[in-house]
Amino acid sequence: MLQLTLLRDGLVAGEVYALSKADLRRAELISPDLVDASGISEDRAVDASRKPAIDGLRVTISGEDLRKLLEQRIQEHRRRADWKCEQARTPEQQTEDEPLLPEHMCANEAERHEWRVDVLAFIRDHIDSAELYRLGEADLAFGELLPEKPDWLEQQEFEERTSVGFHLERLAKRMGELMPREFAIAARHAGRPE
Repeated sequence: MLQLTLLRDGLVAGEVYALSKADLRRAELISPDLVDASGISEDRAVDASRKPAIDGLRVTISGEDLRKLLEQRIQEHRRRADWKCEQARTPEQQTEDEPLLPEHMCANEAERHEWRVDVLAFIRDHIDSAELYRLGEADLAFGELLPEKPDWLEQQEFEERTSVGFHLERLAKRMGELMPREFAIAARHAGRPE
């Protein structure tokens, strides 16, 4: 009885309501034992004809187009993995905007780009060209399918990610300068086994 009262009090005068058999059963306006002659409930027929809602932003792309985009990214990583031109630069070719990079940094960058070639090639090789794919933001980012960020934006995001640690380090250093005795005692106590 309480459910019917809540339903009745929740109705808005003048509004038209479309109710399914399930709604009528929940409101106890028809018997729960009532069965369609067809054997299929009205609710199932309605649900089967509706497309499911898409959760979040999704990009629909053909498998063939996806393979082409991945191939473009693979070629870009192959080009970036070739650090021979950087290693061949002389100190005279160094500029303020493009200083010479240490050899180990060049090797690390080359290895990172070669790894991305392998990852993207693995994905590309497992894409069915005849299918459609729905890609979310994480898929697009992982496959590097979005346009590249401008350098200034990349730098700004890097600075935002690292600024908290940088500021904490500076704060700790400053505290050490202001109260060296207290930090020395605390450090000595922290190093002792209990």
